[in-house]
Amino acid sequence: MESSICPHCGSSLSPGNARCAICGAPGTLASPREGAPWEQPAPTTRATPPSGPSAAPEDQWPGRGGYSTAPFPPNAPATPPAGNWPTPGGPAAQPPTPWPLVSYPPQGGPPQASGSPPPYPYGAPPGYAPPGYAPPGYAPPGYAPPGYAPPPYYYYPSPAPPARRPPGDTYALVIAWIAIVGGALSIIGGLLIFLVALLGIALGTGDGLALLAPFTGFILAPLIGGILALSYGIGRVRHLPARKLSLPPATLFAALTLAVLAGAVVLWNTYPLPGPSLAVLPLVVLSGVLPALAIVFLGARRLGMPSTGRRFWLSLFFGATVAPVLAAILEVLLGLLLLLVARALGYTVNGSITDITSAPNNAAEAVVLLLTLSVVAPVVEEGLKPLGAVLIMRRLRSPSEAFLLGLAAGVGFDIVETIGYIGMGEADWITVAIQRVGAGLLHGVGAAMAALGWYYLINGKGVPHRWLRGFGGLAYAVIQHAVFNGSNLLTIIPGVGDLLSKPWYLGALPIDNGTFLFFVYYVLILGVLFYVTGRLARGQTTTSSVSATPARGPTGPLPQASAGGAR
Repeated sequence: MESSICPHCGSSLSPGNARCAICGAPGTLASPREGAPWEQPAPTTRATPPSGPSAAPEDQWPGRGGYSTAPFPPNAPATPPAGNWPTPGGPAAQPPTPWPLVSYPPQGGPPQASGSPPPYPYGAPPGYAPPGYAPPGYAPPGYAPPGYAPPPYYYYPSPAPPARRPPGDTYALVIAWIAIVGGALSIIGGLLIFLVALLGIALGTGDGLALLAPFTGFILAPLIGGILALSYGIGRVRHLPARKLSLPPATLFAALTLAVLAGAVVLWNTYPLPGPSLAVLPLVVLSGVLPALAIVFLGARRLGMPSTGRRFWLSLFFGATVAPVLAAILEVLLGLLLLLVARALGYTVNGSITDITSAPNNAAEAVVLLLTLSVVAPVVEEGLKPLGAVLIMRRLRSPSEAFLLGLAAGVGFDIVETIGYIGMGEADWITVAIQRVGAGLLHGVGAAMAALGWYYLINGKGVPHRWLRGFGGLAYAVIQHAVFNGSNLLTIIPGVGDLLSKPWYLGALPIDNGTFLFFVYYVLILGVLFYVTGRLARGQTTTSSVSATPARGPTGPLPQASAGGAR
């Protein structure tokens, strides 16, 4: 029996229909081919589109892929009929039942005009459902089953950019690693000096205060300072917070200073000979350490402790370790240069005249000694002592902090230098200790003013008279030091030298009248310390109160200038 088969899509044509209800092409008579289930005659149970006035004509709305877009038949089978499919490996016993055709609603796009060629002229591949249809029991492509939401679209965030370091953090880490390396080298150097001192004591050549006292200063300062540098440097690398500076009262250390000096005077009056050097050495060290710490603690409390413990102690031990070594090297080199220049000009100059304890024999030597004491030493020392504060000057928050760190560095320098000078006094070490009791003011205030000058030069943008304040602080430090050192030459002036060398007595202990000259100078420098710290503390308090209640403009708070022009 012949059937009407659509030549384009292979669908069976209903008797009496001249056009295909699926693709709309005109139908012809054709013989069915075996092996293509969808090209076989449709079964008698095939669903037909509902008829009625609301049903669209079969040839009016051809769907996607050339199939009908009529609504689903009410009783369409969910699975293909069993037993009608060809058996693999042999011909089918009867013609297989084609895939049940179901109709879906339109899926968008304009309707296809009647008579146009179908989108799939060759039909679907063998063994697969026609294009646009899903297997039985599954939803069509692009649609979710009833009661389910469409498949979600997952959002994949873009990778986060790498975290950037805060401004200045890299520089702070570099300084921290410098502190770590410097601390390790400082500890090694202190241990080497300790071994040399032990060797000298064992050989009997290092049992005098003139050697033991300097050795002690250059042993304790590198060891303690190196340990602190390692601790603080590692803490900064690990981003541990720095603790606020906390110091004991300065009056306590001032009282301890008086007690040590009074005890030393009583000891000298009881036993005029200094006794074993190792027994006297603790008093020598305390005579150099206690008054210097009393001075720096006084300045810190007057300023309100405007820094952290890490910066304060590192600055102090920088002044006690690196600065003395560099200063000694530079002063020796520049002193030799002065000697060479003087001898090149034809003057007779003794090679030891650059020593502060030497007395000049002629005018040329007096000039060389004056240049050494009042030019070379002040410029070198006041340039090196605040160097530790200058390295972190950009990170300092106020001129008060710069002044305090410079004061700490100068006091550290004074501790090592004073211990050495006291030891050089040998049996008269108590006299030297009394004369040097205020040397911490000389070195401390000088370095503090130099650090304050560097602060205005580096961080003082917008500060009135910035350059005057900057270079004025540096000039004050050098001039103060030069006047103090130059006063030692007063002893070579006839009449004045005799007056200054006359003694007065504490019991049986003779003290030169020149000691009064030192104390007058110390009092003047102490007045400078009180004046400058008072001004800085008042300026810091005023700035803090202004920053806490800023003036308001039309659109918000007006910008406030930071203390001292710090950025």
